Amino acid sequence: MKKLLLVLLVVTLASFLLVGCIPTVPVAVTGVTLDQATMALTAGGATGTLVETVVPADATNKTVTWSSSAPAVATVANGVVTPLTAATTTITVTTVDGSLTATCEVTVEAAVIPVAPTITAIPDQVVYWDEDGWTYQVAVTLGTGTTLTYSLIGAPVSMGISSTGLITWTTILDVIALPEVTVKVLANDGLFDEETFIVEVREPLPIPVGPTVDSLLPLDAIVDEAYVGQVTATAGDNATLTYSLIGAPGDMAISATGEITWTPVADGDQVVTVEVTDGAALSDSKDFTIVVAPRVAPTLADIANQIAYYGEAFTYQVVATAGTDPVLTFSLPDKPTMMTIDATTGIISWTPIAAQLGYNEVTVKVTAADDLFAEETFIIEVQEPEALVIDIDIPDAYIHPTKGPIVAEDCYDIVVTFSNNSITEGQDVWARWSDVTGGVNGSWEPLTGNADDTEFTGEICFNEPVGVVTECDLICIEVKVGTICCDPIIYSENIIVDSIAPCASFTVAIVDCDEDVCDPDAPGASMTFSTTCEDICDVPFDCCGDECSGVGDWKFVLDDDVCDGPCDTEGDIGCPITGAFECGCLLYDGEEGSDGVHVIDVSIKDNVGNEFTDTWTLTFDTDSLVSFASGSITPHDNGDGTWSLDYGCTWDDCEECFPEVE
Repeated sequence: MKKLLLVLLVVTLASFLLVGCIPTVPVAVTGVTLDQATMALTAGGATGTLVETVVPADATNKTVTWSSSAPAVATVANGVVTPLTAATTTITVTTVDGSLTATCEVTVEAAVIPVAPTITAIPDQVVYWDEDGWTYQVAVTLGTGTTLTYSLIGAPVSMGISSTGLITWTTILDVIALPEVTVKVLANDGLFDEETFIVEVREPLPIPVGPTVDSLLPLDAIVDEAYVGQVTATAGDNATLTYSLIGAPGDMAISATGEITWTPVADGDQVVTVEVTDGAALSDSKDFTIVVAPRVAPTLADIANQIAYYGEAFTYQVVATAGTDPVLTFSLPDKPTMMTIDATTGIISWTPIAAQLGYNEVTVKVTAADDLFAEETFIIEVQEPEALVIDIDIPDAYIHPTKGPIVAEDCYDIVVTFSNNSITEGQDVWARWSDVTGGVNGSWEPLTGNADDTEFTGEICFNEPVGVVTECDLICIEVKVGTICCDPIIYSENIIVDSIAPCASFTVAIVDCDEDVCDPDAPGASMTFSTTCEDICDVPFDCCGDECSGVGDWKFVLDDDVCDGPCDTEGDIGCPITGAFECGCLLYDGEEGSDGVHVIDVSIKDNVGNEFTDTWTLTFDTDSLVSFASGSITPHDNGDGTWSLDYGCTWDDCEECFPEVE
């Protein structure tokens, strides 16, 4: 036992001696790292800890130091980072051995202050016990919490709130006390808000009566024409009405009074919804269908082919039926030379010339104001003039009255008919005109007989010699059988040749109307007139200033729209030309809106068509006639209430030509 203890003692001593004699070798630091490269902390909040690792693990000196690049932002001690203010800082760990470093970027965020959600103030509510249900949407402003939970405190039966804050009360059975209801909203961060309001339940309101749309008239329109329609509506409890259109064309409008204006551009059915809203926001609507008709062009009645005669006036009345637009204008796109058409009446006028003998194509066009039109084409065949017939019965004297009238300088076919086989076969028949008063004769022209020599035809021209028969002459048509030189004239007939207009001088009387006859509130004057020729018109024709063909017709037209009835006068044929405008037609200035000016159009035509026209203008003041003017001459005031208008007419007796039959 003692030996064992001695051995152990020796061994232990030898170990101590050995150590003390051999030197220790230190291990150097080669690097250092941190367990986090970045760190996020909240100012004033929890600290963060960084753990360093020094390598090698057996380094002799593993001592490190810590530092912060911004100590005001965060501090560090033994790897524990304490956040102070919001910003960023760099935490650095440094080894004592070798000054090796590692860093961590620390972001310090501002401290979050918890905020409770906020309920928008809920005003006290009024509901009615017979309502089917009542709802209210609670409005909440979020705090820091993002998820909300709603609940009600003190709510009546059947009132609830949804997860979105919609309060519903589905059964309101009766009038109850004013329940106080509290809405609570709880956020997921534990913060909450409450809002209390009162729900007043009242007796039910009477059912409001709103407006009613009744009608829209008219319900028809025409393309490109302005449409104006009137909506009628009946007001309910509130009399203030506002009109509007739903689904209407872009250019359709409705006024504050319900008048619809529109110009349709296409035909067809246009459906429009009219809505009327009253001042209580109650409304009614109704659909209407406006039928838009297309525009219709005018039409022309069929025009049959016509026959006209060279040298004779041709007229034709074109008949048109208006389409959509009633205003029509007539024209001739294709026509012979000198043919005209009255643009308003549609009367075609034409006197064909010799060069137009044969077929002439005419196109008539009628155009409406909306430019729609119709055309009609027809043919006019121009033939030789119809014959001027002279019947001869030998040996009796002539049995026909004066023929005519004819127009000077024209040529006429002539037919001489012999009866009872009075012409010997093979005899020649001749005809000419004779101006007895001037002593000038036309040339004898041969006539051509028919197969049995009872009818002979030819032509007589009153322009040979040129310029002789130009006045109002009474001439004869003379017929001779046999030779020109030796055989006598066996027959002559009077012919009127006329180339001048008729003429007439007048006496006009102006007198105040008898107050017992006229309207005392509209006094006026009456006018009577007569020609001065009626006493000296000593000719075998109705002439009145036309010593040849006589007066065909005459008329006086008073251009005055204040008369109760027509004040025009007119006559058919011949003398005397007299008449009167009834009292009240010529009103004084200021009476019934009259300006005191009256215009009278005077017209006289002879049987050939020559025409005399003039216009008389009578001006009245409030007492009497002020002036009497003519469009052609100056009237003469006779000083006795009458006026004379002398147009310088002469009325020589017409002469007849009745050569004796030999």
